[in-house]
Amino acid sequence: MRRTLLALSLLFAASPAAFACTADELQAKSIEYASLVKAIVAKNPSQELVWKQKQINVARVAENTTDLDQICAAYDGGIAEAKAATK
Repeated sequence: MRRTLLALSLLFAASPAAFACTADELQAKSIEYASLVKAIVAKNPSQELVWKQKQINVARVAENTTDLDQICAAYDGGIAEAKAATK
């Protein structure tokens, strides 16, 4: 899973013009990620601390930069990981 996230991060970093994120897209990604995490935790409550920490890690990216592309990339990585966990 970490390799997938790393690959996604490298892909997005390599093509910043192709990955221009807007504030509206960022908000949609945030909502999608929160919904996925909520579904994972509802299905398996023992995973709550793990996924809450993952959400905190993504939120830290947003706190440490104003670059929407970096923040969107963090949410995209979280969304990909959450989707993989629901399969």
